[in-house]
Amino acid sequence: MACFGWAGAGAGQFRQWRSWLPDEVDLMAARLPGREDRLREHSYSAMEPLVHALADDFEARTDFVFFGHCMGAVVAYELAHELRRRGERLPAALFVSSAAPGRVAADPPGTDIRAELRGVGMVPEEVLDDPVLFEMLRPAVAADFGVVAGYRHVRREALPIPVVAFRAQDDDTDMAGWAAETAAGFEAAVLPGTNLFPIGTWQGLASAVAERGMAAVP
Repeated sequence: MACFGWAGAGAGQFRQWRSWLPDEVDLMAARLPGREDRLREHSYSAMEPLVHALADDFEARTDFVFFGHCMGAVVAYELAHELRRRGERLPAALFVSSAAPGRVAADPPGTDIRAELRGVGMVPEEVLDDPVLFEMLRPAVAADFGVVAGYRHVRREALPIPVVAFRAQDDDTDMAGWAAETAAGFEAAVLPGTNLFPIGTWQGLASAVAERGMAAVP
């Protein structure tokens, strides 16, 4: 399972998933420039070069699925299309959460990044309240917001893989549009949780993704 996170997220945000997943599920997570051990690298601020870089680096040694959350849902979707364009192996399924296929909620210029992150519950409070840690996080988040703000969905031939779209009960994101992006079956799944699946509700999401992922991979 290859995972792609929300704006500002690194691979470490998926570390806890390992304890929730069956042993037979291999877990990979995208570590983008500008965060964690790539902190000194410049973050991408546009979708196309980001996806091309991911496609250049992506190497599947066995069957796999994609999972993307919020911004990561659109990144995973675009990466699947780029792999198909290159004639590479595709994921067995695409799992997305908290993002519509053609749009991710973007922040208008001048929005308080700390307030935005606090509102969606995706960053621990101790990071938001620590000036040093937050300043380390801010450039990557700002760059990712630029990726989202500049993204324009281009309609292409539907992907030949199933798509499962997850949303939390109290999240009004319209996930139905994902049905048009697959020629191999669509499922809309509603799970307990609020807004964009804040960190405290991720175990249920991880288990649901793993269950469907194991069914998708022979």
